[in-house]
Amino acid sequence: MTFLVDYNLDGYALIFLGILAKRGWLEFQSVQFVTFREAELSMESSDV
Repeated sequence: MTFLVDYNLDGYALIFLGILAKRGWLEFQSVQFVTFREAELSMESSDV
């Protein structure tokens, strides 16, 4: 499962990924967070 993360939520995505890993959820479902920067989108791009 891949999620596009808004630029102002980068830190929260890392924390959330850490919580999922710690609780074992990543053993059941692969999760990936992609930032606007990684997707080569401008910071002004809409995330809706």
